[in-house]
Amino acid sequence: MATKISVEQWLKLPEQDLPVKLGEVLTPGPWEHIWVKADDDRKQCRKCGHDVDYDQLLPSCPVPDPITIDGNTATEWRDRMLADYHDEFVEAMWQILLSMLDDTCTNSTQWLMEYAEPKHYLIAAAMAAEGEQE
Repeated sequence: MATKISVEQWLKLPEQDLPVKLGEVLTPGPWEHIWVKADDDRKQCRKCGHDVDYDQLLPSCPVPDPITIDGNTATEWRDRMLADYHDEFVEAMWQILLSMLDDTCTNSTQWLMEYAEPKHYLIAAAMAAEGEQE
């Protein structure tokens, strides 16, 4: 496991990098290659770019499967983390909340109802998972 990421680092991750980073933390490998035909006798992994002969076998893919950032996925991971890592998940959500409070949002209920996005729940799930992997 790589170095634990702070809440600020999670929130500053570019949107295009977040699904893969979430996949790395929430679904620790090994990950499968996704092969597509490169030409008549070669195949290429869509995720990592390895280009090999059709009959060549490679170990697991170094690139994690990205996590879809939507309400259904966020709900699934929230429920899983609340069941398995309740305290860690709640603490992570609290850290995210505290980092985002400002003059327009001053309490946790308002934040959860008006500002919390699926990515916040997924980031909290990843932070809880990181805490358990230490």
